[in-house]
Amino acid sequence: MLSTPANLDQGALSAFVGRQAGGEVRELEMDIRPLRGGLESPAVARVGARFLDDRGRPRLLSFVVKRLEGEPAREAEIYESLLGSLAGDFSPGLLGIDRRAADHCLLFLEPIRPVRRWPWRETELAARVLERLAQLHAAAGLEGSEP
Repeated sequence: MLSTPANLDQGALSAFVGRQAGGEVRELEMDIRPLRGGLESPAVARVGARFLDDRGRPRLLSFVVKRLEGEPAREAEIYESLLGSLAGDFSPGLLGIDRRAADHCLLFLEPIRPVRRWPWRETELAARVLERLAQLHAAAGLEGSEP
């Protein structure tokens, strides 16, 4: 088992794996790899979990976890409110939220594999992405709001 980055709670990650598995897990091994990015998050990591489920079958679960504190913790509420209706087609799936306090949570997301290292070189595709983002902001009443 790799050591957990200091900003992520090993127990919380193990509990999330158990919830996703739908029961008790045994022989849990987690490969935790910090990810670059997360402008306001003190920790973002990709987790690969190997374990035996409650029937003794080997299982594999992959997810991304973000630690959010203070004002950035509202990202969890945005995911909850928008993903079901507006952003589900073009954003990572929300797997779960572990609320540690009113302004502190762990956000568990579906891992996404990049198709290309730099997708913006295709200007038509980039324009369509920005148009969809503008539609999302308009539908959510975010037009002209500060980031």
